[in-house]
Formats: sequence, C-alpha cells, structure tokens
Amino acid sequence: MKNTLLILIPILLMSYTGNIQNDKIEFLEVRSNNLLEFKVINHSILPYETELKIINLKGLRGNRTPVTKTVQPKDTVTFYSFTTSGANSYNYHIKTKPIIEFIPFVEIQEVQSDNGITVFYNKNCPRSVRTVAHLLENDKDFKVIDIMANRENHDFMYQVLKDKSEFKEKFLLPVILVDGLVFFDIDIPVDFQKIFN
Repeated sequence: MKNTLLILIPILLMSYTGNIQNDKIEFLEVRSNNLLEFKVINHSILPYETELKIINLKGLRGNRTPVTKTVQPKDTVTFYSFTTSGANSYNYHIKTKPIIEFIPFVEIQEVQSDNGITVFYNKNCPRSVRTVAHLLENDKDFKVIDIMANRENHDFMYQVLKDKSEFKEKFLLPVILVDGLVFFDIDIPVDFQKIFN
C-alpha cells in the first residue's frame, strides 16, 4: 500500500501542474479513462508555430516524435494522444514562435526620435520577433525599421545609439526607441512592463 501511494502522489501532482502558462500559449494535459492527451491553447491574437516534444515516457503508448503545428488565435489543438497503463510519467519541451503576417515597416524619414515607439528589427532575431508580437498583441502604436533591408537603416540605428550616448560595440537586439529613450540588451518579456507602460 505504501508503494502504491508513493506512485500515485507524483501522478496526482503531475495532473495538477499539467497546466503550464507561457504568456500567450497554454500547455494542457487532459486525462480520461486510459487516455492522456496533450493540447496547446493559443490565447493570443497572433498565430503561433508550436513544437511540442514529450520525452522520458513511462507507462504511455503512442507517437513519440516531436510534433510541430500552427495554433491559430483563440484555438486549441491536440498534439498527442497516449494510452496509459498503470502509473506513468513524462517530461516535455515546448517551443513557440509568433507568426507575424503584417509588420508596420516605415522609412527613416517617418521616425520622430523623441516621440512614439520605434523598433529596430531583424527578422532573424527571435527577440525582435517577440518584441513586435508583444506590441501587436497589446495594441500599441509603433513603427518598425528593418535594419537588414539596407545599409542606411542599419547605420541609422547606430546613429540613434550614438546620439543618445548609448553606443556600445556589442549589444542584443532589438534596439527600441520610446519617446526619446533608447533600450537594448533587454530581458524579454520582463522589461516590457518597464519600457512600454
């Protein structure tokens, strides 16, 4: 009896902690009879490309390969269904990336350095993508300069850093200009509250 309780306690705790929040994406574990389903709920206004990998499975039968799906806004998608046999356990890894269909790119001439929000953006930088997604999801009015589009945009970003006495040889993107203040090397999404509110 004691061994049975030791096995059941982790299972009950796992069921209770199965709902893990990741800002706009929720991972959900649904158990019924001998079936265990893993679902992802998108609470965002943007679609998210989501990869879910279930690892270290014990007592579960079903597909074990990583699954990547696009989860549309306000939608729930089932990623895995396992049959269970007795006590079971697992670990998981989830990776999400917003899919941004429209980015409000502007020309340098349209930027007023002391007024509004401007993001210096690189499409190959996940931090830049997450910043733009955050601004879109929170209905902020902002402009985006694509620093990879041409040399002029890239040089303009460095000029803004120099003008604001914030020049560094190495820094993390994105560079964000908010009402004349320059932000970079930010902790995403922790610093968003400080920067955008």
